[in-house]
Amino acid sequence: MSLLPNYRNMLAFIDPKVHEFASAGCQRSAVAGALYDVANEHAKGICTLFENNHYASGFALIRSLFETFIRAAWLLHCATDKELEVFITKDKIELESKERFTFGDMVKAVEEARDWPDTQSGIKDHAWSALNSYTHGGQLQVTRRYDGSTIQPHHDPEQVEEIIRFSAMIVFLTFGEIAEISENDELHGYSEELYEQISPWCFNK
Repeated sequence: MSLLPNYRNMLAFIDPKVHEFASAGCQRSAVAGALYDVANEHAKGICTLFENNHYASGFALIRSLFETFIRAAWLLHCATDKELEVFITKDKIELESKERFTFGDMVKAVEEARDWPDTQSGIKDHAWSALNSYTHGGQLQVTRRYDGSTIQPHHDPEQVEEIIRFSAMIVFLTFGEIAEISENDELHGYSEELYEQISPWCFNK
């Protein structure tokens, strides 16, 4: 059974609540909140593309979804005031110390700041090359479009559902972060409701 209807229902549950309750009390929250909203839009884009059988484009958005979410979380929870200012004024992620700072470092910093398990780091370590291949027109896009005799989409349904689960997980985390920025008890309650709604198909495989 396709997970797409579940994913669409999840997004439909979130969207009006985010825009009704979300607010930002400071510049840091506003920047992060805007990026979280971008991540949600990427998720809606992935869903719409999959619903219309445009799998290659949907797969290409996964890296953008993941990267936007992590960047928002880092700016909200980890960046110093100066690092935040550099992002705002120069559109750069740069440590105040000028030390080398990779996306993998950013993921780990967010996990430590939020006391999350290393799920995101595991995804970065094991799936980053694949995400890059999807986004940048790499070999993985070729193998899912050319089967040795014909050029047309050949996406494995299990791979599509894996992407849906991953996207849903990021959207769930994003919703929780927006609830925290908003400091709205009702939004926190909706986050718990959402967890119960998606757990059977998103987290319990």
